[in-house]
Amino acid sequence: MPSRYVNSVMHLRYAIASTFTFAVAVVGLGPVAVAQSSQSSPIVQDITVIKRSEGEGLALGYADAFRYISRSSLFLTYQIKGQKVVTLEGFRELKASGSILVITTERGAIIAIPAVDVISLTTERPAGLP
Repeated sequence: MPSRYVNSVMHLRYAIASTFTFAVAVVGLGPVAVAQSSQSSPIVQDITVIKRSEGEGLALGYADAFRYISRSSLFLTYQIKGQKVVTLEGFRELKASGSILVITTERGAIIAIPAVDVISLTTERPAGLP
């Protein structure tokens, strides 16, 4: 079922935003519930909230998806400076470095792409490609 792994940028952004909102709500309300349940003295805890940028969250999501998608026919389409659309195929590694995707092609070339410029990562050949 290759089409299950087709990632839409909007869907991924929504999932990241939903997860972040839920995590902040749980982390933020946890101490209030603990403090109200103990009548004698409030419990003081250090809380760390890590807020990732949109690009970093997208890069991590694409890198995670890459681990589960068959590499035999994988296409990454992105837009350069909001104008030219490019599709890559034939790559063996995709890693996230901050908000940048670092892609290693089958020939060994290394390409760095801002994750926010990615249009899709799919196993289906995009229309218009030979």
